[in-house]
Amino acid sequence: GVVSDAALSNGDDKKLLNFTSYCEHAVNVFGVGLEFFMNGMTIELHGFTVIVAWATLYTLFCTTFQVAGGFSPYFFTDISDPFTPLWSILVTTLVSFFYFLVYRLSILKEKYFPFIISLGSLEEPLTKE
Repeated sequence: GVVSDAALSNGDDKKLLNFTSYCEHAVNVFGVGLEFFMNGMTIELHGFTVIVAWATLYTLFCTTFQVAGGFSPYFFTDISDPFTPLWSILVTTLVSFFYFLVYRLSILKEKYFPFIISLGSLEEPLTKE
């Protein structure tokens, strides 16, 4: 992204992973988790194919971009690294694990907090047209 471009162009990769970055990601995870709990949406199993397709297309884009003379936005997509295929398997495994974790949390939310789910499926719109 934008931050990695700036850090890599200055030759300072320590700007990528630092205390501020960790705090921002922690706050983001908390906010997304809170939104997930408070909204009436559930995660469906068929969405897994979309997640895998997106990750595959992003990996193909990164590879094509590097072959065309660009750079790798992340260390685990660097095609000059012989461990990149292993990184790809690991990242895919982690994405799959977290998707199924959130899917399971969605089932638990539906079971133990049905009033939240019912808020997300209103029969009538909130505003009249």
